[in-house]
Amino acid sequence: MASRRLIRRRVLAVVAALVVAAGLVWLVLAGPWFTIRQIRVQGGPAQLFQDTGLKLGQPLFSAPLLRAKNTLLARAPWLASATLSVVFPDQLVISVTLRRPVALAFVGAGDLIGLDASGVTLPVTAKDQAAYPYLSGVLVPATPYQKVTSSAGLGALTFLVDLPLPLRSEVSELVVSKGQVSVYLLAGTEVALGAPTGLSEKASLLAQILAQAQAKGLIVTRVDLSQPAAPSVTATP
Repeated sequence: MASRRLIRRRVLAVVAALVVAAGLVWLVLAGPWFTIRQIRVQGGPAQLFQDTGLKLGQPLFSAPLLRAKNTLLARAPWLASATLSVVFPDQLVISVTLRRPVALAFVGAGDLIGLDASGVTLPVTAKDQAAYPYLSGVLVPATPYQKVTSSAGLGALTFLVDLPLPLRSEVSELVVSKGQVSVYLLAGTEVALGAPTGLSEKASLLAQILAQAQAKGLIVTRVDLSQPAAPSVTATP
């Protein structure tokens, strides 16, 4: 009898422990303590929370953050990236990066559209005409938040953003012709990149060549970087 009582007590103790554990799990996953009560948006307007599909009072532990991120990016295509994280006990943090133009293109009957670093089209205004270089020679969608599909066009944009910022501001035009990329500077310098490969190396090499020429008092009129191992430079005193 004593052994049966002992077994019964142990079983009851285990059951009680399981009930307590289940209650704690419920409090953590669905209880009122760890729920979304505060929203902090970094890099964008607070209204972005509404585009995540999440709700105030939703449990933090079970909140589908990956799905919410994808929903946010689909509903707000003007965002380049987004991350969602939680700060216990009750805060959801949304950090976003806005798409920003790095170049412009003419579409349709002379309409202007912007392009971000990844080739996504963006709405721009007339005052942006002198603020960014132009991309030509590739098909650019005429509506915002569509993506350029030309590999050479995307390569030209990659080269542009890989340039040091002071040099990037000197670029006036990016031209694609038969899969080859050329870049023109405001000073009139032509830079032949050739195929859109090794672009980071070519960007760094161009910066070095122009800095060395400036130090020597030379005016560079043309640079051929189609073969980065043997660049060709035309310059005058």
